[in-house]
Amino acid sequence: CLRNLMTSRFFSFLFILSLTACATTGSHSVHNGRKPPPKISDKETSTYYFILSELEKYEGHSDESASYLDRALKKNPTSSYLITNKAYDYARQDKVPEALKLAQEAIKNNPNDAGLNLLLGKLYSTIKDREQAQIYYEKSLALNPSNEEVYTFLAKEYIEQGNTDQAIKLLNKLTVINPSALSAYFYLGAI
Repeated sequence: CLRNLMTSRFFSFLFILSLTACATTGSHSVHNGRKPPPKISDKETSTYYFILSELEKYEGHSDESASYLDRALKKNPTSSYLITNKAYDYARQDKVPEALKLAQEAIKNNPNDAGLNLLLGKLYSTIKDREQAQIYYEKSLALNPSNEEVYTFLAKEYIEQGNTDQAIKLLNKLTVINPSALSAYFYLGAI
């Protein structure tokens, strides 16, 4: 999918977008009302709106960021990456039920998305559904065993469930993968 976007037309489009963003100043949103260039695909339009969303988020304009993310999702409603971003936005706004509903729908189409499984683990952990959180953390870890964050979150779930042996085993594995993983040492010390 990413390779399809890496066309010279797309990079020209990104270059123009970055020039526009860099050339403007002020405290107001600089991207409001912008429309994508004509004659680009829905996926490219989706990418355009996602980039604007990220720029707005960076500039501290959360409402505008959310609006552009919604536009991106309208152009590419099956993108697990965009759906995950929208669910994270809901979670940041303490709209956990909305985030959970969106992530649950997305996982049906993308069961092997490590980031989406991690998000579901975090959301279930937030609502104290330890069993579901563990399931999604374990799946995320199986899909992406190099993600240190998953080790920490899964170890926390094991600790919450009283399964300290499993938590210690997991944290020790993390220290082998990354001897500088401070979170692993923190939780090992806490156990």
